[in-house]
Amino acid sequence: MSPTQVVALRGMSCAACAASIEKGLSARADVSEVEVSYATRSARVVGSLDQPTLIAAISALGYEGMPSVDGSLEALLGEDGSAPARNRALLALALLAANLGLTFFEPGAAFVPALLLLGWPGAPVFRAALRLARAGHAAMDTLVALGAAAAVAHGLAGWASSGGAPELMPAAMIMTFVLIGRALEERARLAAGAGVRALAERSPRRARVLRDGVERQLSADEVLHGDLCVLGEGDVVPADGVLTEGAAGFNEALLTGEAMPVWRGSGDPVVAGSVHAGGGRVVLRATAVGSESTLAGLLRLVLSAQSSRPPVQRLADRVSGVFVPLVLVLALAAWGFGGGALAAVAVLVVACPCALGLATPTAIQVATGRAASLGVLVRDAAALEALGRLDVLLLDKTGTLTRGEPVVEQVLPAPGIDQDTQHMALAAAAAVESASSHPLARAVSGEAQRRGLAPVEPDPITLHVEAGGVRGQLMDGTDVAVGRPAFVAGRGADISPLSSDLDSLAGRGWTLVVVSVAKRALLALGIGDQVRPTSTRAVRILRQAGIAPVLSTGDHEAAARAVATLVGIDEVHAGQSPQAKAEHVARLQSQGLVVGMLGDGSNDGPALAAADAGMAMGGASAVAQASAPIVLVDGDLARATVAVELGRATLRIIRQNLTLAFAYNAVALPLAFSGVVHPPLAAAAMSASSLLVVTNALRLRRFRSRLDTAFGLES
Repeated sequence: MSPTQVVALRGMSCAACAASIEKGLSARADVSEVEVSYATRSARVVGSLDQPTLIAAISALGYEGMPSVDGSLEALLGEDGSAPARNRALLALALLAANLGLTFFEPGAAFVPALLLLGWPGAPVFRAALRLARAGHAAMDTLVALGAAAAVAHGLAGWASSGGAPELMPAAMIMTFVLIGRALEERARLAAGAGVRALAERSPRRARVLRDGVERQLSADEVLHGDLCVLGEGDVVPADGVLTEGAAGFNEALLTGEAMPVWRGSGDPVVAGSVHAGGGRVVLRATAVGSESTLAGLLRLVLSAQSSRPPVQRLADRVSGVFVPLVLVLALAAWGFGGGALAAVAVLVVACPCALGLATPTAIQVATGRAASLGVLVRDAAALEALGRLDVLLLDKTGTLTRGEPVVEQVLPAPGIDQDTQHMALAAAAAVESASSHPLARAVSGEAQRRGLAPVEPDPITLHVEAGGVRGQLMDGTDVAVGRPAFVAGRGADISPLSSDLDSLAGRGWTLVVVSVAKRALLALGIGDQVRPTSTRAVRILRQAGIAPVLSTGDHEAAARAVATLVGIDEVHAGQSPQAKAEHVARLQSQGLVVGMLGDGSNDGPALAAADAGMAMGGASAVAQASAPIVLVDGDLARATVAVELGRATLRIIRQNLTLAFAYNAVALPLAFSGVVHPPLAAAAMSASSLLVVTNALRLRRFRSRLDTAFGLES
C-alpha cells in the first residue's frame, strides 16, 4: 500500500486553487489519490513519490508546499497567517483613507496613496496571479488582479481623455475590501482549527528523567524508550508508559473529554499529555515516545480527517473547478453586452468560489476538532457525514454493550451443601483455575477473591487445561474439576443434582460452569458479561433519534437475547461470523439504508470497514481500530450517541453553508453583469460571503449535544 503524506500549503486563495492543485497532482503516475482542502490549507496525497518530489510538483503548479521534518505536528498544523493578513488590511485601510482625504483637499495627489496601496499591501495578490499565470492556472488572485488592473486601466483612460488626475479609488477600494475580507477569513480559519490546536498545545514540552540514578531536566523530544520519567502534581506526562512506582490521579480529558481525574497505580498505563492531578510522586517507564505516542497519533488522524472530503462536497468541487474560466467568459460578455467596463470589473471581483470552497471543509475542520475534545476521534470526514444520515446502527455485544469482562453472576449449590462447603469448593476451583488464563477462569478466581476466601494451594504437577475446563488436585490429593457441565460429567462427577439450577442459569443467557470436588458436583456457576451502565440509556436515545439499534454478535442466541432484553433491543442476530456481519451490513445498504457499525473485536473488522460509519470502542483490537473511521476513545457507548448528534449538526451546517454560497453567486453575478453592483461593493460582497460561511461553521465550536447532556458527560 502506498504511503500517505499530509503537507501544508501556501499561496492558496480560493477553492479553485485547491481544484488546480488536485488536478495537477492527480495527473501524475506516482500519485494514486489526492485531496486538497482550502479550509485547512493542506493536501493529503497517497502515492509512491517522496516528499521532495511532492513539494517540487506543488511548486510547479504555482503554489508552495511546506516540508515537514518527520511529519512534525507543527508543520502539519501550519503557521498563523492572521497577523500578516491583518497588517496588510490595516495598511490598505490607512492608504484608502489617505486617498479619500486627498480627493477632497488635494485631488491632484489622490492617486499616490492609491498606487501605494496597490503596489504595497496589494502586491502579494498580483505576484500570486503572475505565478499562477506562469504555471498555466487561474484562481481568485487572478480575478482580483484582473479586476483591479481593469479598474486602473479604466481610471487611466478617463484621465487621458479628460485630463486632471487619474481616478484610482475604485481599484483601491477593490483591493482594500479583498484584503480586509482575507484578514477576517484568516482569523476565522484560525478559530476553526482551535480544537486540534488545543490538542497540540497539550503535547508535553519538558520531562524529568532518571538516568544513571540522576534526575535530569530534558526536552520531551529527548525521552527514549525505557526511560524512567518522574512526575509530580501538575506535570504533563511526556510519553506513553507504564507506572512502575507510586500512584496518582491523572486528568485524561484530552482523550476522553472527562475532567474528573482517573486513579492510576503501579502497572497501569498512562498516555502522553495526561496531567498529574494529585496523589504524590510517581515514576513512569516510557513505552512510546515522540511521534509514536497516543497523542501524536490522535493529532495526525484528526489532521488527516480534516483534509479528507465527504461526499456532500462533490458538487461544490465540480463547480469550483470550472468557476474561474466561466467568470472570465462572463466578464468579457458583460463588457460587450452587459453594463460595460465597470460591469466587467464587478463580475471579476464579485464572482469567487471561496464561499463554495469553504462551505464544507471549514465545518469538517471545526467538527473534528470538537469531536476530539468530546472523546470521539474522527478519521474520515465521509463517516462523519454518514453519521448525520444514519438509519441503522449494528451493535456488537461483548465489549460494546457489555464490559467484555466476564464475572460470576450467581452461585447455586447442590442440594444439601452448606455455606462452608460452598466456600471450600469455590476456593478449590480458584486454585485449579490458576493454571488457565481464560476469561472464565479469571471470573472464577475473581469471585473467590471478592468473597475474601483464603487461597488454597494446588499441586502444580497435576493441573491440566483441556477443552471445556481445567482439572487437577489440591496438595492433599483431592481431585477438582471446573468447566462446562459436559466436561465435569466426563471426569466422573454426577451433575444431575444441579440440572434444574443449570437450566435456570442457562435461561438467563449466562455461561454455565460446574465445580466438582472429589468427583462430586457441588456448585453451578452462572457467568455473564455485565452490561455497561450507559448501554440502556444509549439505546433508548438512539431510538428517539430515529435510529434502529440491531444486536449483531457471534455469541449464542440465549446470551444475545438476554442482553438485548436488558438494553431494549428488539432485533437480534446471534452466532454471526465476521463475514456474516459484513454481509448483514451489505444487505441493509442494498435497501437504501445508511448503516453504522459499532464493535470492538477483530471479528468486527470486516463489518466496520463495510459500514457507512464504522465506530470502534477505545479498547478495541488493532484490527477493529484500523478498520473503523471513528473511534470512541474512552470506550463508552454514550459517546456513540454524542457522535451521532455531532454528525447531524455538522451535516446541517454544511447544507446551510452550501445554500448560502450558491444563493450568493446566483444573486450577485446577475447584478454585477447588469452593472447594478459597482466594483467596490462587489469586493465587499465577495469578502462577506466567505466570512459568512466560516462564521456559520464556527457555531460547531459551541456544540453541546442533548444526548451528551442526558448522560451528564463533560462537553
